[in-house]
Amino acid sequence: MMTLAENRDLFCFLVTKHSWKGKFKRIFSIGTTAISTYNPSTLEITNQWLYEDFISIKPIPRSAQSQDEFTIQVRMKKRVDNMRFSSENVADIITTVLERQSIFRFGTQPVKYPGYKHDWSDRRIPIILQANSYALEQVDNQQHVLASYKYKSILQIIKISSSYPGGFIIEYGEQRRRHLFASEKYDELIEYMRKIAGEYIGIALSVTNESLSTNDFMQTRLGICSRDEQLTSYVEFKVQKFSSRHEKPVRRLLCLSESCIIERDPATYCPICAHLLKSIICMTRDENDPQKFTIVYEDNESKVYSSAERDLILASLMDGSRASGNLNVHVLGSSYQYSFRLLPHGFLLDEDSESLCMRHIISPPPGLKRCDLIRRFNFNIPYSGLTYSVSQEGFFSENKGKLIIGCLEAVLGELYPVDEISSVSKCEAQLYCLRRLFASKSGFQAFTAVAGIREKLGNLVIIMLKLANEMIDHATVEMLCSLMHPMHSNYELRYEQLNKQSLLSTRQFIEHLLDLIVKHVVNFYYDLFSLIDVFM
Repeated sequence: MMTLAENRDLFCFLVTKHSWKGKFKRIFSIGTTAISTYNPSTLEITNQWLYEDFISIKPIPRSAQSQDEFTIQVRMKKRVDNMRFSSENVADIITTVLERQSIFRFGTQPVKYPGYKHDWSDRRIPIILQANSYALEQVDNQQHVLASYKYKSILQIIKISSSYPGGFIIEYGEQRRRHLFASEKYDELIEYMRKIAGEYIGIALSVTNESLSTNDFMQTRLGICSRDEQLTSYVEFKVQKFSSRHEKPVRRLLCLSESCIIERDPATYCPICAHLLKSIICMTRDENDPQKFTIVYEDNESKVYSSAERDLILASLMDGSRASGNLNVHVLGSSYQYSFRLLPHGFLLDEDSESLCMRHIISPPPGLKRCDLIRRFNFNIPYSGLTYSVSQEGFFSENKGKLIIGCLEAVLGELYPVDEISSVSKCEAQLYCLRRLFASKSGFQAFTAVAGIREKLGNLVIIMLKLANEMIDHATVEMLCSLMHPMHSNYELRYEQLNKQSLLSTRQFIEHLLDLIVKHVVNFYYDLFSLIDVFM
């Protein structure tokens, strides 16, 4: 039996709760055993329901004047209660909740249709098409879900030409990737999907009358990554890929073009899938396996690989992604924690919520550790820095510079015991938080303008480099780069010169950096590029 004590947050969303008392901001959390709501100011739980007490979640039809809203129905003691919320991300919230519908008090059963998937190698693979309340799933004969096509991300359903009986194409995601299926009852399946998507998610699935041939499909199946110039790679790496589709790792070629990362079959050189470099959120290095790494994309999709050239691949991905305009790509030394993020990727916090993240670091709410609040800050603030770093005009407006400096001082004051198991991940988060703060105008200027900041940072850097950890080395240099090169607009050249003069005038500091360069030239670790940036 599930208990509230066992619950751990998995995904969170900022919402507004509507009640007879008024409207209140809340964090809506989907957890392992329960749905919870938190007060974003105090991070205290305001409501919590086990999944076995959770009856339903449904969208409210939108009128011209109203926001996107949804209701939840829960059992509370001996009565059934209804609650209403609004959010910009209603479809994402409902979809995420319905993924756990099998453990609701009342769950709907999926409808199954035998069919085929036309794969990248031009083969027809027998599968089961399973339509449930939030997605169309591709299931194998052992009832393993191989892929899930969520209704909220289906752009349109395209019918295939009559030469391919029962065929239809799902155009999926922002990259418009196309997937070809066939089923004898495809009309019935599509009609059911449209009905269920409207009823449960509140969206209308579009079905076009355009008819494509299989040849057209094969030429455009990679969506906006289908053009020759996007698939022409300048570097390739041999990797092993880990996937639920395969019992054992499979060999792949990981290729980089100027705008895309392409996965190819090494035997035929056929492209299997492709993603825009701009869509990469981060890469993670496995803590236990020196060859394993994960690429995390904006649509919450993750791809796991291993290679003897792991750090060279990560360096190439960082360099290529930033060259393509992705300034937020970075490397983590541990797995990506979706539970800390408050909005889907592609959405930014409003000014009040961003300021609240900093205030929590300065004064942690009771029962919470500053190291966890630093992590929460990192997962919600872009890697390139704060969105709202300049004070707004007005008598009651907040002094943003004072808040940023207060947050800097709180983060710089953190020291973690070296023998602590999680000390490396805490130090990494601390450095990445400093990078985001120094990327702002107030943070950049504070390094030389605010007494004590430079000395505290200097001591921290020396402590970090003495740890002799590759991830800490990388995070340290990335943080220092934000002090050497202004990342904010309307910067003053004087402060850039002062920062560089201050950093590069300390003999001990320069010796540490030169030792790092020598070490990383020999081993070619991925942060060599960041080290070079410091001196450019």
